[in-house]
Amino acid sequence: MERVGSMPETPDAPPALGAVALGELVARFYPAWDREGYRDRLDRFGIPLDRAFAKLSRGQRALVQLSLALAPRPRALVLDDPTLGLDAVARRFLFDELIGELAERGVTIFLTSHDLAGVERVATHIGILRDGRLASFGPLEALREEAVREGLETPTLEEIFVARTARGGER
Repeated sequence: MERVGSMPETPDAPPALGAVALGELVARFYPAWDREGYRDRLDRFGIPLDRAFAKLSRGQRALVQLSLALAPRPRALVLDDPTLGLDAVARRFLFDELIGELAERGVTIFLTSHDLAGVERVATHIGILRDGRLASFGPLEALREEAVREGLETPTLEEIFVARTARGGER
């Protein structure tokens, strides 16, 4: 587990601790903790370092959680709807720069999201859930090609999702 980072949908941490104190607390569990990278990320995200977690905005709490998830230099990263509560600039940063950079370094990312346009820019494989069950799974390009054969012109991930969930998927 020391090589897995995770970010829950609802950021949670001891409410009185600031981002620096949270980093020191969590660092105790990870031998490869990157203190400098953690602080650099907080600075880039504009997080007030000593403000209590409970007093941060929803988006700031999410970015602190993301920074905590990335600090142990994970080989696998689990992100549960990471753009929830983030403004458009932060969402774009997360998808375009951060996740893209991690993918280039070979980090496996498991991502759940309702932001299909953002996911479409970074995902190689897609799983579509319907009623808690896997309705479809495969490489994004294969799902797109199949949707074209089924009559959709240049289908977006949202169109593929709607088509798959409407009929329950076949895979």
